[in-house]
Amino acid sequence: MIRIAVASDDGRYVNRHFADADGFIVFERIDNEIKFSEIRKVDGGKIEKHDDRWRRVLDLIDDCEIVICRRIGEKPLEEAKRRGVIVFESDDGISAAILKSLTELNISCRV
Repeated sequence: MIRIAVASDDGRYVNRHFADADGFIVFERIDNEIKFSEIRKVDGGKIEKHDDRWRRVLDLIDDCEIVICRRIGEKPLEEAKRRGVIVFESDDGISAAILKSLTELNISCRV
């Protein structure tokens, strides 16, 4: 199983910057099919430092192997890579972005 976290606020497009996302839609690849799993919301507590914000986001999706977001900064990208998370930037529709990302990794799937 592969978990994919997508930064979206409308459920249709990848439209949120990684650190600014209010939540992520999580999908799972099981038996070559992509299935919706859950929506994970970022804790809305006050955060003073930007670094703390993106660290909180990474902790929220720490069990996901792939993250798809509109954009991601250099520091969170480096930390995601250090944690073994593969990050893709996209502004496509969610299904197209997932398919494109998995294709780039040579992973077959049906969306």
